[in-house]
This record gives sequence, structure tokens and C-alpha cells, in this order.
Amino acid sequence: SLGIFFGGNMALNNTFYNSGTPQVAATPNCWGEYVSYFLILKSIRVPGLNMTQSGFSQCNDYCSNAQCYTDSGTSYLSVPLPQSECNGLVNTDDDTLKKMGSMLLDIEGVNGNTITLSLPLLWLAEQYVTHPGRLFCSGTSGDFILGFPIFQHYYLAYDMKSKTVTFVDLPLSNETEAFINGPELGGINESPSSGTTESPSSGNHVHSTIGFLAVGSLVLAFQYIS
Repeated sequence: SLGIFFGGNMALNNTFYNSGTPQVAATPNCWGEYVSYFLILKSIRVPGLNMTQSGFSQCNDYCSNAQCYTDSGTSYLSVPLPQSECNGLVNTDDDTLKKMGSMLLDIEGVNGNTITLSLPLLWLAEQYVTHPGRLFCSGTSGDFILGFPIFQHYYLAYDMKSKTVTFVDLPLSNETEAFINGPELGGINESPSSGTTESPSSGNHVHSTIGFLAVGSLVLAFQYIS
């Protein structure tokens, strides 16, 4: 894998940061100190299923529980939904998942605003089925963690100085775009002989995976390529 780093002002003014619309999430501190990139999750919505889940009190008690945060060093996503919701991704065919659209995560932004992140259901199914350990349904009182896979969809700007995390939507990677568009374009394919799920062989893909690290006033960003 390769990494492209941006430092200083370049981290806030480059092709990736400028490619979409920045959404700034508040990251509250504890006891007057900045501890981690905590997030306050307000609701999870899936319009295609007419589903809305809210009342995540564990995210409000962030200083005691530390259950809701984003962390580039964590290799998975964890959403506070019943296990049945993850099972539903497995039991729903690709065409239906595409029609149902995305899971929307409503997170508290700065100045009391709400930001909304959008993750395609078909992509979530890929994380759950073909990459075991990348997606967990932790139960309604469980963890909400946006780990490394989130970088396939968003440029994340971790800013310790302003105590914020900025999410900038990115074009999908070649691999993710192919998966969402279906097997005929190189996505996950169902083997007719074995009934198992397999991923076609392909060349290198440039993943729209951007990380952003801030230490004091020093800001670093990277693009991950595999």
C-alpha cells in the first residue's frame, strides 16, 4: 500500500478535500480536556425500509462510556442496531439492496446542527458478508464506531485544535463502484456451481480512502492506495 501525505495548509486545500461538501461534526471534550474524537449519534435511518432508530443515550455519556467515536486505527464499523438488521443484509438480494439505497447516520454537528453520512446498503452488505469483521451490529445500546472502512466514502479531517471532525464525501473507489453497479461490471458475483460468494480478480484499484491527522497545529492527510 502507498500513502500520499499533505501537511499544513495543503491538508485543507487539495483535490480530495475540495471534491465534495464538508460536514463538520462536534467532538465534545471531557473534564475540560480533549480526549478523543467522540461523536454524538442522533439517529440511524434507512428510508428504503421506512426505518428510523434513535435514542442512543450511550453516545451522550461519552466521558464515561467512550462507545461512540471515529478512529482510523480501528479496522471495522460498528452500528448500534439489532443483530437482525445485519442478518437482513445477508438475506436480501443485491437488486433489492440497490433499490433500498443507503443507511443514513445523523450526527451532531457544530453549533447544534446535524450532519448526515450516507452509506450504501449494498456496500455495507459487502463489508458484512465478504469481509468478516468489518461490520458489526452491536445492539441499540452498543458501540458506534466509524473505523477505517469509512474512508472508502469520506475524507476525514481530524482537527484537535478546533475539536472537530470534518467529513467530505468522495467519489467511490473503482472496486466499490463496480460492486454497487452489479456483477456485470465486476462486482461481487454469485458462483452458479457452488453458491458461494466470490470477488473477481482485478488489477490495482485506487481507493478513495483519505485519512487526516491533526497534532496541535500540525495537520496531515493521506490517500490510501492498494
